[in-house]
Amino acid sequence: MMPMVKGGKEGDREGGEGPELITVRAKGSREERALTNQDLEHLACPFEIVPGAVAADLAADLAKMLMREAKASWKPSVWTVFNNTGGTNRLSATYRFDEGIVTRERERRDAVDEDANKDADPTHVTPESTLRRLEESSEAMQNLVRERFAARCERGLARSHKGDDAYVAAWKPSFALCNYYRDGTDGIAFHSDYLTTLGPRAIVAALSLGSTRYFRWHKIESDTKQISEVYTARVPHNHAIIMWPGAQESWKHGVPTQSHESIGAHPLTQLARISLTFRMRRPMIASQAPKCTCGRSAALKYSMRLIIEDDSDGVAAWVAGYVLKRITDFAPTAERPFVLGLPTGSSPLGTYKKLVEFHEAGKLSFANVVTFNMDEYVGIPEDHPESYHSFMWKHLFSKIDIKRENVHLLDGNAKDLAKECEDYEAKIESFGGIELFLGGIGPDGHIAFNEPGSSLASKTRIKTLAYDTIVANSRFFGGDLEKVPRMALTVGVGTVMAAREVLIIILGISKSIALAKCIEEGISHMWTVSAIQQHPCACIVCDEDATMELRVKTVKYFKGLQQTDRELKSASSTNV
Repeated sequence: MMPMVKGGKEGDREGGEGPELITVRAKGSREERALTNQDLEHLACPFEIVPGAVAADLAADLAKMLMREAKASWKPSVWTVFNNTGGTNRLSATYRFDEGIVTRERERRDAVDEDANKDADPTHVTPESTLRRLEESSEAMQNLVRERFAARCERGLARSHKGDDAYVAAWKPSFALCNYYRDGTDGIAFHSDYLTTLGPRAIVAALSLGSTRYFRWHKIESDTKQISEVYTARVPHNHAIIMWPGAQESWKHGVPTQSHESIGAHPLTQLARISLTFRMRRPMIASQAPKCTCGRSAALKYSMRLIIEDDSDGVAAWVAGYVLKRITDFAPTAERPFVLGLPTGSSPLGTYKKLVEFHEAGKLSFANVVTFNMDEYVGIPEDHPESYHSFMWKHLFSKIDIKRENVHLLDGNAKDLAKECEDYEAKIESFGGIELFLGGIGPDGHIAFNEPGSSLASKTRIKTLAYDTIVANSRFFGGDLEKVPRMALTVGVGTVMAAREVLIIILGISKSIALAKCIEEGISHMWTVSAIQQHPCACIVCDEDATMELRVKTVKYFKGLQQTDRELKSASSTNV
């Protein structure tokens, strides 16, 4: 068996021997392969098991204190979604961390099974000593996550997605969901903590206390819906399970029930295990979620949405309204600006007009908004009427209060075009990545100037234009093909995919085939817009004409989702 990577500081953390075993087993096979944390990294598996997660005395105190808490007042979670009720047999409680103050979140009356823990005392008050130790554990786990992420970065395996490093730097647990597994009969099925309140690419860090139990996870196989491989770790006392960005979108995890003989008993808890899962709420993202008919915010998964409006005016109104809400909810400041990616072409014109109207009406300010445009032609002056510099200042920038230094466009006349592209990527990264990237497509499904055949991992670069694109764009050059530039600078598909949210505008019957390829078929570099199927927070807004090549059942499905969303929002406003 290969040794595990040690975590924590030698001498002051208990559990430095590492998990007894991490294995992976193919479905239907009895053969298991032993793995290390480094193996998981090389397999692009976003899970890490860290021994000696917190100081030994802290781990021991928490195990004893939370055992008493669990027996005194914790309850199993029970939830109702419309007419369906589900729950778990483990006992749970949530503790909130707020600027040094730790409080217990009380369960709603309909969120617990009153008979499941008959010994629970509804008047129980958590001792201050327990709350202080919980606060210490939160700080320790925050430091551990940052330490482990820095180590992963040094090995060059952690920066596959722009914005992760900024997110980790800001990651601070705002609450801990504590789960008490009384013995081997308590467990939790495979699931994902892929919730609106946590946002996309969330980190979840769990501290395991007490007995040694199995922890399992597997990749979500979207095409076959079959589990191909299952990973298993035996996780002892005072070990952390860190689920890195991407784990909740693409993987499921769980704690299986076990025979009592297979559990590694611990002197403090015997067969019992306590798991503290530390998470960070992202209020700006959670505020976008509709509310259930009960009045509470819905815990919705992020997924690719298709919004179908009657015509281009409806699309413009929807997209501009969404941009308005995103910027308003973000509440940008000079120190923390909202970073917006923008396209050119005919698709966003209506949206830009609406945004100008919002600004003139005093509803929207761009004073603390930073923009990055998608592309620019090579070889034509910035003041050329068909340059994208001219386009953006004519239709948007000159009509709003954006600061000139906050506007970023590629320079198609730079002496060193390759360096210009590298610098552009660096500028985006210096602002912590793009919050929302608006985009349009061509009839062949290209996004920005990423023509068919472009790498789906591409970054900002020089691109030769396809003949179809030259023909399509000739309408802006008086129909003269000779006047259309043959090269452009463009952000890559990977640049777009690195944004925290992507919204694509698709208008007209000429783009209906591209929409069908993106929505109803698989991901293909020949239809580069299809890459957004893999984005954790992507949305397409189109008009009716663009749906002409979609199956009738596809259109009905997405319109049905829109109707449900309207009903939830209507119920929410009624309850408020």
